[in-house]
Amino acid sequence: MVSDDMLFNTVLAYIRDMWKMRGSVGHLVITSPLELRAVWQNKDELRKAANTMVDFLKGEGFKKGFYNWHFAGEQSRRFYPHLHIVIPSGYIGSKRLGRIRNFVRDLWGIKVFYYGYIREYDKLEHLVRSILKPTLDKQDEVSVDEWRDFQSWGFW
Repeated sequence: MVSDDMLFNTVLAYIRDMWKMRGSVGHLVITSPLELRAVWQNKDELRKAANTMVDFLKGEGFKKGFYNWHFAGEQSRRFYPHLHIVIPSGYIGSKRLGRIRNFVRDLWGIKVFYYGYIREYDKLEHLVRSILKPTLDKQDEVSVDEWRDFQSWGFW
C-alpha cells in the first residue's frame, strides 16, 4: 500500500515534469451522466473508459499524462463518477478541443466536460490536492473501493 505522502509526492513530481515540458499543465474533467453511472460502477468498465480516453489523447499527441477517478460529489455521498485527466498542455485551440469534446460526446453521450490549464508553478500543489482529495481523505467508499485510482501513461 502506498502512503498518502508518497502518492502526493509522486503525482506532484509527474505534474512538475509535465509543467516543465510546456510551462503549463492541462486539466480535463469528464463527468458521468445518469445513464452511465450504473455501467461505471464496474471496475472493468471504468478501466475500459479510461483506457479509451487515454488512447484517444495519445492519438491527439499527448504522449504522457495521468488520470484519477473520483466517485462522489463534494457535498454528498451519492455515486457520481468523474474522471480527472492531467496532460502536458496549456491553451488548446478550438479545433483540437472540439475533437476531444466530440469524441467524448459521441462515445458516451457526455455533452459537458471541463478543460482548464495552469501556468503558475506555485499552483501545481493545489491541483494535486484537488485531484487526489478523495484518495487522500478516504471519502469515497463505494462499490469500487479497491480500485486503484491514480494511473499514468507515457515515459517518466
